Amino acid sequence: MRTWLVNGVLSALLLFSGATNTYAAETAGEVNIYSYRQPYLIEPLLKEFSDETGIKTNVIFAEKGLIERIEAEGRNSPADVLLTVDIGNLSQAVASGIAQPIESKAVIDAVPPAYRGENNEWIGLTRRARVVYASKAGLKRIPSPTKISPTRNGAARFASAPASIPTTWR
Repeated sequence: MRTWLVNGVLSALLLFSGATNTYAAETAGEVNIYSYRQPYLIEPLLKEFSDETGIKTNVIFAEKGLIERIEAEGRNSPADVLLTVDIGNLSQAVASGIAQPIESKAVIDAVPPAYRGENNEWIGLTRRARVVYASKAGLKRIPSPTKISPTRNGAARFASAPASIPTTWR
């Protein structure tokens, strides 16, 4: 099962890439990945992918600026794949025009529409749980995050940090 997952995920990434097709990466024997992800999170996956397919992964890891780099490189960009960490970067990549639609029937069939871009420019590979903390003393029931209403004095009963604000404290 893990083998299928590794190959399936990397294949999906290749198709998201902006490369015209996965055949180019397979023929060249390598794929160039620009990643906002932390190395320790994806290096084991990439190693397993390379071990099983023989396709070498060349990765540039950065905290910011990869979308701008691809734009500056233009048609000469060596990037085949862009891995983002949030919807903000993903939206920026699509809006900038650097993504191409996925044309793989296998990927389209495997990934539900809710986890793909409107025109199949991207696919979601992971999802994240959001934790909501609430004071039992102040609420009779915990409101649904999709149904938030202000109190009479206008103060919000529920608050959420936007994706652009770091929410991990050390």
